[in-house]
Amino acid sequence: MIIKVERLEKRVGELELENKQYREALGIINNMQDLEEKTPIKIKPEYQALSRHQHTIFESWLENPINEKVLAASGYKIFYPLRISEPGTTKAWTHESILEDSLIYQQTPDHFYAVLQIAAHLIKFGFTDVEIRHWNNVDVTGKFKNKIYAFEYERPGTHTVQELKTKFNNAKSKYDYVYIVCQASNKKEVARAVEPDAKILFTNATHNMCTRGHRFKYFIERIISGYSIENCPIEDNL
Repeated sequence: MIIKVERLEKRVGELELENKQYREALGIINNMQDLEEKTPIKIKPEYQALSRHQHTIFESWLENPINEKVLAASGYKIFYPLRISEPGTTKAWTHESILEDSLIYQQTPDHFYAVLQIAAHLIKFGFTDVEIRHWNNVDVTGKFKNKIYAFEYERPGTHTVQELKTKFNNAKSKYDYVYIVCQASNKKEVARAVEPDAKILFTNATHNMCTRGHRFKYFIERIISGYSIENCPIEDNL
């Protein structure tokens, strides 16, 4: 009987924690909705769900200029992340409730904002069922013409070549297409993990990986054009 009572007490504690986490998450979403209703902040329809779920607003997701003081007063902190599809930085506001020291959702700001931008680009170019997974599986998935595409953003120094190879192969067993977006400083390591041909190790785009910037945009355009990246010559990706 004592054991059963202890188990019940433990379960009650777990349910209370889960309910608290649910209320907190709901509060953040309600906060975003209240912000939209009470202020002239208008987020483009295609990005509204992404914005609410990730408690973040990118400048490019807005339909009109924003009063930054309103966001600051509502608990949103401003960041200047690098763009994923072109040079330079952009503005992004993230709610303070998911900030912890120097991390966002336990991710570095660079990783967090890169992943959100990848998801936004998939939505922009017509992918459906776009999902973000910060803590398991691949970073972003989306459906296009009944095929599931998976994207990973790989920061320098986070995985060895062998770890990347294992991660990439695991993803290929689950999804129709898998791509890794990386930086110029770690493109060689990523290429060694995902490409069998050593001749392509010094390029910025291959069959399965590309550097952030214009090459990422090129990848997405290739997919939606129906011209298979997997089957095109390497030199056509340069």
